[in-house]
Amino acid sequence: MSSKFSGKQCAHITRSLIMRTNSSGSWQQLLHFVEQERGKYRVPLTSDTELFAQLGLESDDALEFLDHYATEFCVDMTGFDYHLYFGPEGLDVISIIASLFSGKGRQPYKPLMLGDLHDAMIRGRWEQEPV
Repeated sequence: MSSKFSGKQCAHITRSLIMRTNSSGSWQQLLHFVEQERGKYRVPLTSDTELFAQLGLESDDALEFLDHYATEFCVDMTGFDYHLYFGPEGLDVISIIASLFSGKGRQPYKPLMLGDLHDAMIRGRWEQEPV
C-alpha cells in the first residue's frame, strides 16, 4: 500500500487511543464515519456489511475511503493488500476476454467487511490473514 496509508501521521492520536478501549463507542464512530463519507444507507450497517457488495465501494473510491479511514482512526494499513479485495478502476477488458477463452469468470475478491475495519481500529493496525 502507499505510504499515505500508513496512518503514521494521524491527527487524532489521543482520541483514537481512547476509542480503542471502548468497543461499542468505536463501532458507533465507524458507523458515523461511513455515513459522513458515503451518506446514509437504507439498510442497517452491521459487522458483516461488505464494502464492495453492499456499500458499492470499489477501485479508486475504495482506496480513497480506506485512506480517510486510516487517517481518521490512526490505523496503520501498511499490511493491507488492496488487490486481494478490490479490482482495477473501470471495465477490466483483459479479464473479460480471458474469461471467454478460459471458461472461468472474474477471479473473486475477498470480501472486506465493516467488522474487519472495526477490528483494525481496535488494534491500531491492519493484520492480513494468511492466504
